[in-house]
Amino acid sequence: MTRHAQLTRWDELALEKLTEMVSRKVIPGAEQTLAQVWFKKGALVARHSHRSEQMTYVLDGALRFTVNGEVLVVRAGEVIVIQ
Repeated sequence: MTRHAQLTRWDELALEKLTEMVSRKVIPGAEQTLAQVWFKKGALVARHSHRSEQMTYVLDGALRFTVNGEVLVVRAGEVIVIQ
């Protein structure tokens, strides 16, 4: 198998404003996507799903997820893996 490497610097990526409350930077791969996302307090994200696993690491504050009807609060320093 031939490997391919790509180096990306977060500070060189444009910040994409999705709504007044949510902005992001995205690095797309062939099978996965890595994103930095900024939420203002009170921001909501519509129910959605991903083709692959989702891993979210919270740097600051907290995020509330609802997965299969279960509410999980992920706080700074924690990681949630949704399979």
